[in-house]
Amino acid sequence: MDTASQQILLVLEHLVKSVPTGTNLALLQLMWAMLTGHFLPSRGAVHTALHLTGFKPSAVRRSWRALRYGVWSADELLSRWQAWVAKETHWQPRTVAGWQAVAYDITTFWRPKLQSGSCAAFIS
Repeated sequence: MDTASQQILLVLEHLVKSVPTGTNLALLQLMWAMLTGHFLPSRGAVHTALHLTGFKPSAVRRSWRALRYGVWSADELLSRWQAWVAKETHWQPRTVAGWQAVAYDITTFWRPKLQSGSCAAFIS
C-alpha cells in the first residue's frame, strides 16, 4: 500500500475511533469505498460499491447494516474531521494570485472542474 493510502486510512481510523466496535470497521469500509470512487460506477448502490471495492459478501452485509442500523452520527464524524484538519498544518488554505484554494471540503454536491488552461496558475 502506498503512503497516500496509509495516510488516508489513518484519518479514517481517527474519524471512526469513537464509534462502537463493529460499526467503526463497517463505516471505515464504506468511507474507503467512497474515497476510492466505487460509488460512481455503482451509481450510488451501497452493496455494489462495496463489492467493487473488493470486500467479501459478509463485509458488504456488515457495512450495509452499520449504515442502516448502526449507532453513529454524521455530525460527530464531521466534527472529528474538522478537528483533524485544524490540527494538521499542511491542510491550511493557500492563496495564489488572489485565489484561495480550498484546503478541505465537506460539500455534499458535485463541484464543476476547471476548464483546461484555467488552472495554469496552480501548477508548479
